[in-house]
Amino acid sequence: MAENFLRFTDVDFGYENSPDTIFLNLNLHFTPGWTGVTGANGSGKSTLLRLACDELFPASGNVAAPPLAVYCPQRTDNPPAGLGGFMASTGREAVLIKAKLGLDDRWPNQWPRLSHGERKRLQIGAALFQAPDLLAVDEPTNHLDAPARDIILAALADFRGIGLLVSHDRDLLDRLCAAMVFVDPPDAILRPGNYTEASQEAAREQTEQKRRRQKAEENLARLQSTYADRRREASRAGARQSKRKLAPKDRDGREKIDLARVSGQDAARGRLQRQMAGRLKQARERLGQIGFTKEHPTGIEVMGEVCRGDILAFVSAGRIALGPGRFMVHPDLYIRPKDRIALTGPNGAGKSTLIRKIVEETSLPEDRLLYMPQEISARQSSLVLEQAPKLTGDDLGWVMNMVSRLGSRPERLLESRLPSPGEVRKLILAMGLLEKPWLVIMDEPTNHMDLPSIERLETALSGTQAALLLASHDRPFLRALTNTSWEIGREDTGYALRVH
Repeated sequence: MAENFLRFTDVDFGYENSPDTIFLNLNLHFTPGWTGVTGANGSGKSTLLRLACDELFPASGNVAAPPLAVYCPQRTDNPPAGLGGFMASTGREAVLIKAKLGLDDRWPNQWPRLSHGERKRLQIGAALFQAPDLLAVDEPTNHLDAPARDIILAALADFRGIGLLVSHDRDLLDRLCAAMVFVDPPDAILRPGNYTEASQEAAREQTEQKRRRQKAEENLARLQSTYADRRREASRAGARQSKRKLAPKDRDGREKIDLARVSGQDAARGRLQRQMAGRLKQARERLGQIGFTKEHPTGIEVMGEVCRGDILAFVSAGRIALGPGRFMVHPDLYIRPKDRIALTGPNGAGKSTLIRKIVEETSLPEDRLLYMPQEISARQSSLVLEQAPKLTGDDLGWVMNMVSRLGSRPERLLESRLPSPGEVRKLILAMGLLEKPWLVIMDEPTNHMDLPSIERLETALSGTQAALLLASHDRPFLRALTNTSWEIGREDTGYALRVH
């Protein structure tokens, strides 16, 4: 009989060649239903899912999991295992899943040309078709427009096994999850409730922790002051009772000192001092037992420059092919030095294709254009990580400081063999801003980023003097940063772009 729980018992885990332990003495218990997993980029969220699915193994401790576990990774570079069998199946369950996710039978043969949102839907469909006891899904709504996101949510909501969900989509976590794991190495804390409820509880716990720590620090400081006063008093008393400074014939002074010793004054002072030392030790231990959450700087230095020219990029009116029988038409498109443009539209409407065309046709110097594609492959991630340490001392320090202010730990990033997608985005952004670009183009910039990092990214981009072209489904993010809209909408003959 399959186990209907997932249990981590005293689990320790760290990657080879990394001095950091990601998890230490980790104890968690999961039952059927969805549990959200949140934490900073690179903190170990994906690692937790892979441990649950036997893709990684603990250095010590035990992970007890059901026999059939499936992991859906963040990246969609390659087709998932079992995709061919799933799409070829005409069984009832396969047909229902394909209909629910809106999958096209032609998609598997078009994998390189598919949008990442379409790939993600295929990935989740192939996973659900296996009917796993445990399903671990990493960032399922990256790249998805609102309708596709609702399709994913409905499909996952029907899953009845044990579900682990990493996502920066607050609404998805609130609607789907009954519990949350907050990952902060080397710990991971499980709290009941959806994201909003569990986050509020975490905030209350942190406030109470700060209050208790402040009270313990004040008590320790008071005891240290009292202990120091008593030591000084004991030292003065010892000096007064020392016979060494008395004249050899001062019998009265010697008799007073002997009387004080006989009456027990020395013993009483010693006893009080030992008691105070014991109380000090207890106060230090109590302070050490209260957790401490380190707060990292978050301010972002303004970077980028305004180009003195009139036009940064221009694409003449035309039609862009999107695949067999599909195209998008657009008017003359200009990007000027102070433009802040939001590019929106449904999945498959040609946003990424248009961006690539703009990047290819612009005549800007390479160092004056910061372009971040929608998805960064594992190979590209490794290359970016190799380039960073080659920067000069001051430049490397600035880039790592920016990475830290965007919410990731630079030392962990430099030591990793393959950084998380969110960490790679922060590193590319920091290295690009170092060059003081005139134009920043980002395709789905909030994908793979944790929630605090999205807010910090927004701060960084709001402070840059460069022009912006941002393609995103994150409406609040776009509202905060842009003042012009390039909107792609459906028409009878395909898609058309309108400038607002």
